[in-house]
Amino acid sequence: MHYSETKGKTLAAPVTSDTDPSLGPDAYEKFLAAAAVVLFILVSIALLRGHDAWLEVRPLLWLHLASVMLPLAITPVQLLRRRGDGVHRTLGWIWALSLFSTALVSFGIRDINDGGLSFIHIFSVITILTVPMLVFAARHHRIARHRNAVRGLVTGALLTAGYFTLIPNRMLGGWLWN
Repeated sequence: MHYSETKGKTLAAPVTSDTDPSLGPDAYEKFLAAAAVVLFILVSIALLRGHDAWLEVRPLLWLHLASVMLPLAITPVQLLRRRGDGVHRTLGWIWALSLFSTALVSFGIRDINDGGLSFIHIFSVITILTVPMLVFAARHHRIARHRNAVRGLVTGALLTAGYFTLIPNRMLGGWLWN
């Protein structure tokens, strides 16, 4: 750990899950991590099973899938490993930017509702509003606010929205269940 000097005053070391055990994963975060792993596996299986239709998939959908698979893969790592260190911050930036990108791209995907937005786009709006807030909270060491925002995004925008894509009448769901 390193300490910073500001005008002759020593600032405290960064708070990590090593220095504050309460920052370690709780039962809910372990559940979220497991649910993310399961979703990642199910989406991967769906993608493999749908390989015959890959050429029919629009590039925007591939961009959306690629941008969401990254935070989906990072989520269990972030929730279960040490927090507050450089690796956590780097993976956090990648996670946040990828999830934000996923939300932006989703507005171009309007394959249901006769080309209009669907209820699932609510998660995109929430993500676009919440990601900057969770980054701000982390940068200002507002750990509880940051943690709650992350848990909310993982629960809603990543997992709930993700599992909705596995409904049989959706592309991934069709590939997975047919």
